[in-house]
Amino acid sequence: MTTNKLDLQFTLGFTAAVFFSLLLLTLRILKTDSLFLTFLIWNLFLACIPYIFSYILNRFQLRSLAFYLVFGCWLLFLPNAPYILTDFKHLTHQLSTIVWYDTLLISTFAMNGLLIGIRSIQLVHQSLCKRTSRLLSHLIIIFSLYLSGFGIYLGRVLRWNSWDILNNPFELLTDLIYIVSHPLNNFQAYLYTFAFGTFLITLYYLFPKYTTPSKIQSKI
Repeated sequence: MTTNKLDLQFTLGFTAAVFFSLLLLTLRILKTDSLFLTFLIWNLFLACIPYIFSYILNRFQLRSLAFYLVFGCWLLFLPNAPYILTDFKHLTHQLSTIVWYDTLLISTFAMNGLLIGIRSIQLVHQSLCKRTSRLLSHLIIIFSLYLSGFGIYLGRVLRWNSWDILNNPFELLTDLIYIVSHPLNNFQAYLYTFAFGTFLITLYYLFPKYTTPSKIQSKI
């Protein structure tokens, strides 16, 4: 399957999946007269941001500096894609009155976040294969996914946002230094990183025909 056909197939499928999620959310609003869980729309929007950066990396011939700047932006926003998985915590909220329906609703949004996230990683992986060796590209992807797991911890537990690297860089750096320098006091951070990172790596490599494109000529 050509790249253009694959992109079209993904776009159509993802659009249909998002429409289904929005339909479920709309029905919930009509049924309950509550806007609870509408934040999922914003979270899904954030999940799409790394895809934009990955598309730029994959479709445009960027010079080295520009490439790694865009790659850094992609890496910064990548945790937003799987982050929706942590929204299941809201099932215990008092406004979650139809738990089975809310479970399905959050699942569809989380699935969409993972879909757009995995496709984003695929595009970045392809771009890396063009610039470096196949082995190194795999190592970079694996390292990036563990960093994404750590990013989920920063977002869910410490409540940091991707743009806080610009808004509150010194406070964020202070938290990072503390986590690294006191691992025993931050077991949850390392558990989040390992659990989510390994989950994302496993999920990503379930799709080998996309993650290791045979037609891409990588450097030796």
